[in-house]
Amino acid sequence: MKATPIALLLAGVLASPLCAAALDARLSLVEGSTDDVRVNLTLTNTGDKPIRLLKWQLPGSEDAPLFVVERDGQRVDYEGALIKRAAPTDKDFQLLKAGQSLTLQAEISGLYDMSAQGQYSIRYQLPTLEKAAGAPKAKQAQASESNAVSLWLEGVSDERLQAKAAPLAEPQAVTASVSFTGRCTNTQKSDILTALDAASSITNNSSSYLAVDKPTGQRYRSWFGAYSTARWDQAETQFSKIKDAIDNKPLTFDCGCQQSYFAYVYPDQPYKVYLCKSFWSAPVNGTDSRAGTIVHELSHFNVVAGTDDLGYGQSNARNLANTDPVKALNNADNHEYFAENTPSEN
Repeated sequence: MKATPIALLLAGVLASPLCAAALDARLSLVEGSTDDVRVNLTLTNTGDKPIRLLKWQLPGSEDAPLFVVERDGQRVDYEGALIKRAAPTDKDFQLLKAGQSLTLQAEISGLYDMSAQGQYSIRYQLPTLEKAAGAPKAKQAQASESNAVSLWLEGVSDERLQAKAAPLAEPQAVTASVSFTGRCTNTQKSDILTALDAASSITNNSSSYLAVDKPTGQRYRSWFGAYSTARWDQAETQFSKIKDAIDNKPLTFDCGCQQSYFAYVYPDQPYKVYLCKSFWSAPVNGTDSRAGTIVHELSHFNVVAGTDDLGYGQSNARNLANTDPVKALNNADNHEYFAENTPSEN
């Protein structure tokens, strides 16, 4: 099954004050959908005011980890890529008028591991996150989740399943190495190496900060929330692995992406980072920098920190730290902003 690049999740549904929780989500299997499992998703605005839907959270135009897929009650792996984007603007939202419905189709088996035999359950979920900066005054809809659809799959052949189940070998290098694919120009190669040096610097700084517990440290609280020994240790471990990836692992940078993203990776394919248009226009250091983007992307790899994309931008990251420190420790942007530390905090 293919693994398709997907967009990050950034914001929830934005709604007027009178139509919070006004989004109804209904899921159904596409008839005859067995080998390649497809679903139809119908979203209906049941309120009396229009609401805005973030296009990245809608299946169809771009794949995204929008579904909960389980086999025999156990969550199955998502196999798409995670993409760093800039904060959304008006063009990134789609209006759904009062009473209006929108039906979209998604291929599930292309993004989730549905190769093993078993009873599968699929649900569509929409997270509730901070509204985008600059959006009209409006309350967001509560987290929506569709009904569950179920189906039995026989699975792929034993030979194919065994090959698929074999863990992906982690690339090894005696010393750190950097390689390039996607026709990187000499200028781009130079820019990547400069950004990598800067990423190493801010990662070393982060690791040094976390080497000694600072229960009142504002920098930690801003990006990872209330102090606890266990969460502090987790942050220290994750940055230690990011540092190890920069210092010791064979990194590959691909320059072929022509999308407006910053970058993307496949979490189960270390240590290859695909760099896109916004990366090249970003500053080397500072907020949403080239250095920070590298930290962000390396944190995604399952062999590093296994982070997800639960929110874009500093506003969303700070809100996540304040409301759910556990999720903040699982969000790539929180790691990036902690490392960038702009504005500087102690």
